[in-house]
Amino acid sequence: MNENNIEYLKKSLEYLGFGKKLNDVLENAIRKEIPTFSLGIETKMRPLESKNQNAERTETLQFKINFNRSGESDQYFLNSYLVTLNKKNDPIVR
Repeated sequence: MNENNIEYLKKSLEYLGFGKKLNDVLENAIRKEIPTFSLGIETKMRPLESKNQNAERTETLQFKINFNRSGESDQYFLNSYLVTLNKKNDPIVR
């Protein structure tokens, strides 16, 4: 297992704004040598148009981050991520 690759991926997640909260899950998946895996995180937020800082958090923001292992080495790559926004009482997923 390539420790430099793990550290690079951890820093990539941090630079993308996820902080360090996914580091343990990322490292466990790589140590298990899972060829393809996704990490997910979800947060609730108040509507953007709301001026009230104490407004109820009714919008759900979900992130799915996809990783793949190289076919020729032990390197893993962050291939893509998908962000979706679900607004309360709105069937359209953004």
